[in-house]
Amino acid sequence: MVVVVVVVNGPKTWSLAASLHPEIATADASAQERAAGEIIGWLAENFTTRIGPRGRQVQVSVAVEAALAGSGQTSTPSSWVGSAPDDDAAEAR
Repeated sequence: MVVVVVVVNGPKTWSLAASLHPEIATADASAQERAAGEIIGWLAENFTTRIGPRGRQVQVSVAVEAALAGSGQTSTPSSWVGSAPDDDAAEAR
């Protein structure tokens, strides 16, 4: 199994504007969904690996079996889906 993590960051002003204007929030969410789809599509078409013994390796395509896209409202690790420590441990720090 191969896991690929792609992080796309935008200027903080985008999230600030989105918090003040619902139409910007809607446009931002839509743009993030389109970007995630493009990235996943590109990976599905272009992802390869090498197999075989050293010196005789060949490059082969890799099938993308599953993809997950998520988003966070802040840049702190506690907003990252699935990667934050449990809340009690995070609060104790």
